[in-house]
Amino acid sequence: MAETTRPVHRNICERIVVTGTLVLTSPAQFGSGDTAPGVDMALMEDESDGSPLLPGTSIAGALRSYLTERELGYAALPSNNLKKSDSRHGAAAERLLGGSREDPEGAQSPLIVHDALGTIIARELRDGVAIDPTTRTAKDEKRYNMEVLPAGTRFELRFELLVSEPKADREVLIQSLITALHGLESGEITLGRRKRRGFGECRVENWRMWDFPLDSPQGLLAWLAQDHPEWMANELRATEFASIQSAFGGKVVLLPDARSQLDLRAEFSLESSLLIRSGFGEADLGSDVTHLHSMRANPGGGESRQPVLPGTSLGGALRARARRILLTLNPERVDAAKGMLDSLFGPEDVESGAVATASRLETRESVIRGGKRAVQNRIRIDRFTGGAYETALFNEEALFGAGKARVELTIKVRNPSDGEVGLLLLLLKDLWAGDLRLGGGSNIGRGQFKGVSARLSLADQRWEFHQQEGGKLAFSAGQPAGLEQYVASLVKEIVS
Repeated sequence: MAETTRPVHRNICERIVVTGTLVLTSPAQFGSGDTAPGVDMALMEDESDGSPLLPGTSIAGALRSYLTERELGYAALPSNNLKKSDSRHGAAAERLLGGSREDPEGAQSPLIVHDALGTIIARELRDGVAIDPTTRTAKDEKRYNMEVLPAGTRFELRFELLVSEPKADREVLIQSLITALHGLESGEITLGRRKRRGFGECRVENWRMWDFPLDSPQGLLAWLAQDHPEWMANELRATEFASIQSAFGGKVVLLPDARSQLDLRAEFSLESSLLIRSGFGEADLGSDVTHLHSMRANPGGGESRQPVLPGTSLGGALRARARRILLTLNPERVDAAKGMLDSLFGPEDVESGAVATASRLETRESVIRGGKRAVQNRIRIDRFTGGAYETALFNEEALFGAGKARVELTIKVRNPSDGEVGLLLLLLKDLWAGDLRLGGGSNIGRGQFKGVSARLSLADQRWEFHQQEGGKLAFSAGQPAGLEQYVASLVKEIVS
């Protein structure tokens, strides 16, 4: 008689339950893969009551990716030359979340991540379009829209950590759990689609923690009574904590951070008008087209729709200008320019069977403060007669800055090379001088910005500068010569 191998059961002796409230700080798209009437990408909803759904698999995947990047650095992610199975996973990620999909012999995850239902305040519709880099017009059949959850949407998260006998790994598991949840708390983890273009930013607040020792009758009964608080009301009360570290006593040290990235934060003034078309339902002043507004928290409390500069528009403009810069430096090296663009921004077109990789350059969605909305009437001119087309009168509700509106742009690059840092500096220069315009209507003077101040950090280096009267830059940290070396590296890489 053949021997049968019995499964190894986990002797669970303790359950640690952690809950928290996740609040979106930018729009997010948790898609179901389905379409809806008038919507190409619909939101995922709970079938029972239609509440927005954030699957536990999405949360767990984001935690695994964060722990891996933090422990091994961004180089642990698969590149264009690697298969998915070649990517590495850190010990902390596998210890907390079990073996990866590529490892059939991997251990079971000791962390249970529950699905989260959201409390929605509204729905937004965002338009998207692919731009031809040569003609700078929309590509055929490349226009789409997606339904997104606005900033302020809240989800109730729940995690359960199972500690097995013997308890030798208990402290290591708790350290991995606190590090992962700290990523959610600090806003370092983004969720859903288009995470590298400003969607899915979030923070977690109001942490609660329960520790149930299952090897004691009182602890086991308390865990069973979670759904019946009247059984043991006093034992099930939990204190709210401002941080996940304080929930565990504040003594646990986070895992070391091996990530390397370039972080650029720059403030600009809007010198002209700006028009980035809204998806629907924004024309408060009765115009045909209006600038994009999105739900945001007000400084004095409450929430309202505020004008924004989406990360998708900024990322698309940066890619188009980066292509122009590289081809200007050396028109003969088209393949080298394409390789750098695909490595930095992600491949423009993914061929069948190829591995798609995300952009290493991240942009954030930014609120524009101090602008004023106004309607501008326009007509279409017949180029042959010089007169106006009949029935071609339209109006646009743009956002006007007059140099008083302010916006802070955030750009991050993972594992940048010296040449890529130089390319980003040239992009910043074009934005700073108003040569690189954003949004629609740049041919009629829209979308011009002017640099006010900037902060740039890379590893242990930091630069800070601001615009002086007369056009000169004043550095309060770092030296200009250090930045010029990166531009020289780009020129050497592309020209040679």
